[in-house]
Amino acid sequence: DLAGPVFRRIAGESLRVLGVRETDASERKSTKLSDLSSSLGRTPLDAIKASAYSSIGITDPTTVRIPDLSGLSARDAIKIVTKLGLIPALDGTGRLTKQSLTPGAVVSKGSLIQLLFECVCMKSLRLDALRHAFPDLNIVGDPATLVTGITQDSRKVTKGSLFVARTGETSDGKKYIQEALNRGATAVLSDEEFDGISGLVSTDVERAVGPLAHFIYERPTSVMRSIGVTGTNGKTTITHLLRSVLDAIDTQGGLVLVGTVGCSYRDWNVPLSHTTPEADELAYLLHEAVERGATYAAMEVSSIALELG
Repeated sequence: DLAGPVFRRIAGESLRVLGVRETDASERKSTKLSDLSSSLGRTPLDAIKASAYSSIGITDPTTVRIPDLSGLSARDAIKIVTKLGLIPALDGTGRLTKQSLTPGAVVSKGSLIQLLFECVCMKSLRLDALRHAFPDLNIVGDPATLVTGITQDSRKVTKGSLFVARTGETSDGKKYIQEALNRGATAVLSDEEFDGISGLVSTDVERAVGPLAHFIYERPTSVMRSIGVTGTNGKTTITHLLRSVLDAIDTQGGLVLVGTVGCSYRDWNVPLSHTTPEADELAYLLHEAVERGATYAAMEVSSIALELG
């Protein structure tokens, strides 16, 4: 007896909010659920929910409005879409150029959104800017020469690379300077000058590569936690266990693996020729991982790498 009037009042108020004319008692008794659904243009429950959300100034919490993600890095795009309850599918690297769901569209949470990224040149650095950051280096040639990357492998040179020409265990990098220039290198890091070639001169090229690469590739380890695992056995197992744990803790970021099986983060995989990459390659890989959203890095550190520093 007490509940009846209360429920009738709630029902009546709901109908009033929905704009449905309240009939007399006899009509209400004969009203079919399908008739009411037809008059509302949707199921009564959905209509009541939508009206209730609207009446308190919020939208349906099961849907989201798609933002414009153009120009964002993978890291930033992933944070936004996962916070909205969407499932991201990434392709490419660099900055976002296309998204499968139109900005402004309203979709259900849990929807898949495909994100396409394309490489864009990293910030170009002048030789004199590098000299300012590393006073022990000397500039030869044009101080305004721009570089966008650094590599010791002439086969991996791209336009704007700073090619590292140093003597290794089995070969002398100076023999590959012309090949590097032909591939687009704009400057050379070495322990001597070369006529007509701009570059940087260091008394200890081997020691200079690591800090330079970290600087050129925008200091990737400054925005991620890095973990090194060393030992005779078990390095690969430990790093994979770390990834399982950290991926579960940080679902928006995750861990990039560097080691025996290559470099991998989510669906991005790069084969490696050494368990522990050279400093320039490592800095590049970590930079790419950060761009894709990684927040941790776990690396197998071989005894040889430790010995060589």
